[in-house]
Amino acid sequence: MYESLIRKLEERGCRVKRIREFETPATKYPSKRFGEAEIVKEKYKRGLYLHEGVGGYDFFFVEREIPVTKLRVRGETVMVDDPLHWEGMKLLGKKAEGRVLTGGLGLGLIAHALAKNPRVKEVTIVERNKDVRELVKPLIPDEKIRVCEGNILDDKWYEPCPDTVILDLWTLGKESPKEERAKVWEEMMTALAKIKYKCPNTKVWIWGLRNRELNPAVEKEVCEPYEFIAKTIKE
Repeated sequence: MYESLIRKLEERGCRVKRIREFETPATKYPSKRFGEAEIVKEKYKRGLYLHEGVGGYDFFFVEREIPVTKLRVRGETVMVDDPLHWEGMKLLGKKAEGRVLTGGLGLGLIAHALAKNPRVKEVTIVERNKDVRELVKPLIPDEKIRVCEGNILDDKWYEPCPDTVILDLWTLGKESPKEERAKVWEEMMTALAKIKYKCPNTKVWIWGLRNRELNPAVEKEVCEPYEFIAKTIKE
């Protein structure tokens, strides 16, 4: 079934990344809870999943079951370390430089990626949720990573201007209602405009956008017909 579907996808110009073995820095995180935040362990079963153009791939195919780690807040998943998100954070981490400001914390994947980049001098991660900070901060050992409380859009974080800003604040999916997606888009563009007004020379990247200028982890447009294929692979 899957091999036939993959062939059809590739005939349409789609690229499929095959995953046989998989782990991230979060794979070794313990399952634990602090207040309303918790780290949980799950599995991705054999199957086809969206990769959204990140790293040049439209889909990833899990050839056999792989572990994934999720961060949940009040029962809602706000971050997962699956191949899409880990590859995206690694690519953003490689492309960043200088003084980096990012928000929010999530599972800390971006912190692990940034810590490996010698061109990154220091990292400030701004996270509003106290429980997320208390849960995840001890799992980020690198000395150049600073986790702070606050709102990343507050002016104080831009005095002086950072070299790179990475916003990972939104958890909206393609299946979300049109009105909700439009609202999130407006919030993203408002945040971008505010930061660029304050710091016009700062690189500002927004995770979740399929736009190479604003999310350089995306290396190509998602192949078409996107919605038809996405519905086809759901079980």
